[in-house]
Amino acid sequence: MLDPGSFPFPLNYTIVLFTAFTGLFIASFAFLTLREPPSEVAGANQPFWHFLRSIPGILRKDNKFLRFIIVQNTTSISLMVLPFYLVFAKEVMKIDNSFIGNYLIFQVTGTILSNFFWGRVGTVWSSKAVVKSCILLGSLVPLVALATATLGAGPYSVVFFLIGFLISGRRIGFDPYLLSLAPAGERTVYLGISGTLSILVAISPVVGGVVIELLGYNFVFLAVTLVMLTSFFIIKE
Repeated sequence: MLDPGSFPFPLNYTIVLFTAFTGLFIASFAFLTLREPPSEVAGANQPFWHFLRSIPGILRKDNKFLRFIIVQNTTSISLMVLPFYLVFAKEVMKIDNSFIGNYLIFQVTGTILSNFFWGRVGTVWSSKAVVKSCILLGSLVPLVALATATLGAGPYSVVFFLIGFLISGRRIGFDPYLLSLAPAGERTVYLGISGTLSILVAISPVVGGVVIELLGYNFVFLAVTLVMLTSFFIIKE
């Protein structure tokens, strides 16, 4: 649709954006069918600084939550390299820009199809199983990228298909698993702590660019695999 020979600019982009708007508008009605059960509220609102001072005590008391925070940050390294798989394809593999659109299609396809897979894993086993599977997948993606880089642009598409699975799995698995760890009356507190301590998630893309510039793609991709496998054994306990 965005090909110069199909629709003239800006009609082609208008059609794409309107199609996206229509899909999101229809999907938003699904939220009207949700009925959130009432939950307990633990005590009155507390000042922000009091909340910050309470974090170390909560982490010391709840070892599973502490491991979750560690894994949430360490696995952000898989998000760190996501933008660089495409840069790697262009700079190292010398792939033509015409393949970029195809890669995005593979990624979107992987995201859509993975919803059925992750949903099944979460239903049959648990949200923790989704998290563990997602971490293992995150350790494999860099290896697949290095392996398919020698095979050409077509086989390298598998990387973006798996990226779609990875992004979707992280969204579907991590938050439900966190909620399963949190006591019923402290879920908002646990969510707040999780967001506050997600430091590496915020800075990882910048760090990734610097490290790749200094040490190269191969080192970073292999380091991602090692960190993800370590995270798997941390969350496995």
